[in-house]
Amino acid sequence: MKRRIGFWISRMADLRAAAPVIDLALRRGDFETIVLRPAWPISRPYYTVDDIALRTALGPALRTVVVETPETLDRTIRDNTLDTLVTVMPTVSDVPASTAEGVRARTRSAGVRWVSLPFVYQQDLMCATEPETMTREWDLIATLGPYSLSVVESELSSAPAALRHAVLDRLVPVGYPELDGINALDREAILAKYDLPADRPVIFVSTAHTQRAHPRADRGRAALEARFRGWRPLTRRAVLALPFALPAGQIIPYRRYLARLRELADSNGAYLVAKTRTKHEDPSYIGEYVDRVIGDVSYFPFTTLELLSLSSLYFGFISMTALEALACGRYAITACALPLERIVPPLFAQWSRRYLLDPGTIANTPGASEVIDG
Repeated sequence: MKRRIGFWISRMADLRAAAPVIDLALRRGDFETIVLRPAWPISRPYYTVDDIALRTALGPALRTVVVETPETLDRTIRDNTLDTLVTVMPTVSDVPASTAEGVRARTRSAGVRWVSLPFVYQQDLMCATEPETMTREWDLIATLGPYSLSVVESELSSAPAALRHAVLDRLVPVGYPELDGINALDREAILAKYDLPADRPVIFVSTAHTQRAHPRADRGRAALEARFRGWRPLTRRAVLALPFALPAGQIIPYRRYLARLRELADSNGAYLVAKTRTKHEDPSYIGEYVDRVIGDVSYFPFTTLELLSLSSLYFGFISMTALEALACGRYAITACALPLERIVPPLFAQWSRRYLLDPGTIANTPGASEVIDG
């Protein structure tokens, strides 16, 4: 009898990490593979999952099961006799934490194994800061590579040895599943898909995401972002925050970056493509500087990888897209447009520097990538 593996996919964006693994399981054929998705409205409705989208990405033979409510997730797992449930990161997105904890406890006591796939460094951060939860509630946590193991081991150096070993026993380097899609990319098909010119170099620009969705780190954050993006529309929050943002020193405006990128493209006969996401909430003036703005069209293969594979250069604003750029063999430039410690909580700033911005990290390795202090 084949083992049954379930994948919890509550957002289309989950497919970036999960789809290559689901595809492999389907092609191998030695598992019964089932995708579980929520019936309720999710926190980011633009990522809503439906069966048509799933089967478009993974094939018409894909078996999907709809979970009616968060409270019925464990019953759905039991009814489908799953041996393993796989999530993206060691969390159950769009399910309340207390509900998910109860589901895990009940199903694990019945023999179901809980496994998480990696999403850049998020699982490392969780293992380092929530080791008791990780060891209590997860059977296997996948991460990118040996650097992750060394970081987590270092962070837990003062923890009891038994706890440290329990975390490291669960944390397994597997690579980054999203990047498996690079092998299947076809240049001519991508050019046709996005109607891009075949006879011009492409510069890939990842648009700057808004900070409004992040936990508040600084009273001046709204005004800092307004200084970068522009003061229209002028929000009351930005005006009230202005006195706290003025001491931040020089901040290079977003328009200036875009204007210089436009000059670079024009001087090299290049086509300037801005890759965006709904949550970036791009200002309307983006279109004044770039030739095309493209959102998330597909997740398997992922639009970002498709466009990077065509590009000659990557430019972004404190984004782990730099990792995808390097995987595609593209030189990566990352701009720190705002003072990091003032726009995100200190822990996130620390880990972003450790994985992305410090010398020798993804965005800051001579010959491969560089960071601009804006």
